[in-house]
Amino acid sequence: MKKSLRLRFHTQTGGSTLTAQQPDNNIVRVALQALSAVLGGTQSLHTNSRDEALALPTEESARIALRTQQIIAHESGVADTVDPLAGSYLLKI
Repeated sequence: MKKSLRLRFHTQTGGSTLTAQQPDNNIVRVALQALSAVLGGTQSLHTNSRDEALALPTEESARIALRTQQIIAHESGVADTVDPLAGSYLLKI
């Protein structure tokens, strides 16, 4: 296959969904969004930090965002197959 015909895409979790009032809840939002992106086949992923709705992320928040990606990649097993949902139309993720 020609390299120019290959589809590659990058995903970033939704910064507009983050709330400033309860930033720790943003960790869960970002984790679900990141998992959805992986289940959808993304090859590149950026996870927003929990406090990005307030200001630039703290070092701790950036670490949590990175660990979220690492847990999804190495502990969930969803990246071990090409199509983990097997084309399912039923799941609403």
